[in-house]
Amino acid sequence: MNSRLPAAQRRTQILEVALRTFAARGFHEASMNDIA
Repeated sequence: MNSRLPAAQRRTQILEVALRTFAARGFHEASMNDIA
C-alpha cells in the first residue's frame, strides 16, 4: 500500500506549512526543518 500523498496534495501541504512558518517566524528565521 502506498502511503504517499499525490504530488499536487503534497505541494499544497508544503506551501501551507511554509506560509504559516514564514508568518510566525519570518522568512530569514524559518528553516527547512520547520517546513519539512
